[in-house]
Amino acid sequence: MSIRIALLACILTLFGCGGGNGSLTTYTVSGTVDHLSSSGLTLTNGTTTIAVAAGATRFAFPDQLTNGAAYRISVASQPGGENCVISQGGGTVAGANVGNIDVACNTVISSPTAIGIYPVATAPDGYSRAYVPVTMVGNNPVSINATLDTVSAGVVLNAFDVVPPSMVNINGFDFPAGQSTITYNGITVTNNVMTTYLNGQGAGINFGLGTLFGAYSTNGPLIRATGNLAYAQVTFGSAGDVTTAVLPILLVYQVSTSANGTALPSTVASNVFGVGGTYTPIGPLTGAFVYPGTCATPPGSSNACALLSPLRSVSFSSNVDPGFLLAPLTLQNCQIGTQGSCAAVPSLTVGVNATTTQALGFASGWTSNTSCATLNLTYVPPASVECSTYIGDLTTLYFDNHGSETRALLDTANSGMTLGTLDTGFPSTIAAGTQVTIQFGIAIRGNLADVYTYSFTAGTGNYTTTILPTTNLNDIGIGFFTTHRYYMDYETGQFGWV
Repeated sequence: MSIRIALLACILTLFGCGGGNGSLTTYTVSGTVDHLSSSGLTLTNGTTTIAVAAGATRFAFPDQLTNGAAYRISVASQPGGENCVISQGGGTVAGANVGNIDVACNTVISSPTAIGIYPVATAPDGYSRAYVPVTMVGNNPVSINATLDTVSAGVVLNAFDVVPPSMVNINGFDFPAGQSTITYNGITVTNNVMTTYLNGQGAGINFGLGTLFGAYSTNGPLIRATGNLAYAQVTFGSAGDVTTAVLPILLVYQVSTSANGTALPSTVASNVFGVGGTYTPIGPLTGAFVYPGTCATPPGSSNACALLSPLRSVSFSSNVDPGFLLAPLTLQNCQIGTQGSCAAVPSLTVGVNATTTQALGFASGWTSNTSCATLNLTYVPPASVECSTYIGDLTTLYFDNHGSETRALLDTANSGMTLGTLDTGFPSTIAAGTQVTIQFGIAIRGNLADVYTYSFTAGTGNYTTTILPTTNLNDIGIGFFTTHRYYMDYETGQFGWV
């Protein structure tokens, strides 16, 4: 009798306590954290809330989930000065620990914030440029000085400055068999091979005229750049001041010019930080430009996409509009890329509002009457308008007793001044010392009779002046920005100067 009781007890214990073959295996839910620099972040799975410390790179919930259990992770509270976004935060446990959740934190601009950039009189290629220091791509520390471009939009980077040479060569990225993406230190490289143009007059402006504008070079030879569409966060500013949300970037592995053929991308010309108000079209290897309204997110495999200003992918408080302000640039005689040679100056301010622009005198300045449209892209916080930096207002060009109606770009990426003189009778060259006057026809106050006049002397300093008799587009270069304040508001669709 006692033996039977003992056996019964064992059987009850076995089945009641989950022993033997009936035991339940449980799994954990965890993930990575990117760019969390302040405290206050808490995550929840609906029943348990955990705090994530500043500087943490991983998190894990203490809960144990069974196979087939559903989970959904969300942000319970945001850290100070940052906005954290979760990707792959929901799903069902499938017989393994869950570890692919990512929490990416980007900077919140609560008031217009000045960051350090490098305005340089003579870059290694002989041209005047302003450089934005890029200190991190994804979670990968880099040391890149990217040309600040007020006309084009988006981040274009030399792939060899970002990823190890084992991943890429002059013929492209090395994708493992059967894979359409490569992940490296927070960077997702897709197999979408794209092409765009660098150094071209008006390169990247959204008018369906890529071939026309790409036909003229402003800083040396026109460069056709080929690379892969990638997605990553970008940290920029001389002190690593601002981190974006995940955004599309173009990683260039090959460039070509009509004179020199195919070559590896250069550190100077192939790193671009475009803050223009529209989007830069990029297309497949046929060279055809595409103007999509949406953009795939990783691991998307769309055939075309567009690049946007990285300043759109920063978060802004309700009292600050997405955009930027550029103070007058003092070009330094220094060696960019040489440690300690160039001094960072706080000339670029991220975020604009009425208080800032009025205090700086923009109420009595000028703005373009440019066309704008709603920009609805899922990776842009917040959704805003896109406006071309092409000044379509009546603009008149005068020199050597000649006058012509033209259009204009204000272009920090142009080291010189490129003048379009489509009208007959204009000289094909312009002598150094010639006074040039450009009048913009519509002022911010709406008075059609109120014009703004910009004058400069051809051939002074490094500002080479080039005449293009076959176009009516003036590409007004960096010299303009040495004497003017300039702003662009992506939310209201305005840009102006004083």
